[in-house]
Amino acid sequence: MITAVRVLVADEYLTFPPTDGGSRTLADLIRSLEELGAHVDVARSLDEVQQLVADRVRWSVAFLSRPELTLRCAGVVAAAADRLVYVGHDLHHRRLSAPGAAPNAGPVLARAYESLERQCWQRCDVSIYPDPEEAAVAAELVGPERARWFPYFRVDLVAEPTVRTGQEFVFVGGVGHGPNADGLRWYTSDVLPLLDDPPPLDVVGHWPEDARPTGSARHLRFVGVVDAAELERRLRRCAGVVVPLRAGAGVKSKVIDALAAAAPLVTTRVGMQGLAPSAPIAWVSDDPRDWVDLLRRVAAADDDVVVRALRGTRYVEERYGTSAYLAALAKIVPDLSTS
Repeated sequence: MITAVRVLVADEYLTFPPTDGGSRTLADLIRSLEELGAHVDVARSLDEVQQLVADRVRWSVAFLSRPELTLRCAGVVAAAADRLVYVGHDLHHRRLSAPGAAPNAGPVLARAYESLERQCWQRCDVSIYPDPEEAAVAAELVGPERARWFPYFRVDLVAEPTVRTGQEFVFVGGVGHGPNADGLRWYTSDVLPLLDDPPPLDVVGHWPEDARPTGSARHLRFVGVVDAAELERRLRRCAGVVVPLRAGAGVKSKVIDALAAAAPLVTTRVGMQGLAPSAPIAWVSDDPRDWVDLLRRVAAADDDVVVRALRGTRYVEERYGTSAYLAALAKIVPDLSTS
């Protein structure tokens, strides 16, 4: 059934269990490779990569994640791997140039990252992105065969849309990620004041008291970090999920998770980046005045809410489901067999 291959996955920020979207991406990649019979070496630094090379390890494919580590490792790995794949996650330079992206972001840092990313595209055999538009940016420089879309997140099961029993909405994301902090501030400062009777919002993630938006205590409940099972339980029972992002790049794992849980989703255009369903699967606007009506319509839990939730689960299953993911992975690692 399977041809055994050896694969390298290098990422300096990888955590198990995954605590961020990037780690989630690589955890899904690693378990999928292993399910298909590959032996996966994981390295978190240039030193670890060099040690593997010194041990005369050879890889069919090396997945190099994030610009800095990719460029540090590319020369060493190229001599020990048949194929180098750059895992871009998103276009860093676009994310860093957006308002509210990060405290120290700005045009100089954005330009520096653009230079790094362009070098990654040129030095690797293939660059993969979860957003087709971002893949197209890389393809302009290196060609469509060397820059392509990849699902990134693997969803094994989707929920059946049901009548929601919770009254609260859910926000997922910690303050350590700049777009999360900016998005929650925008919600509390621009949306909440427009609501006559704001629904409770459960904020899932790391939010120390001194980092929480001021004047929001009555309507926001900071529940802290929860495990995967508890997060899924919350997503499956809540009235809806809000993703009020105004900055960021790439596809958001919190959006995929909400759709997979059949949770009604209220978000912005940034939140929907990289997704192109043929019919509405969420309620989308960048105008806080629109959010008043969108939250009200979702809370009503009428037929339109159920229909959009059903479309969302089908969209996720078709694009990120196990079969779709493994088929896309087999194109990146030709030696693997999914038969």
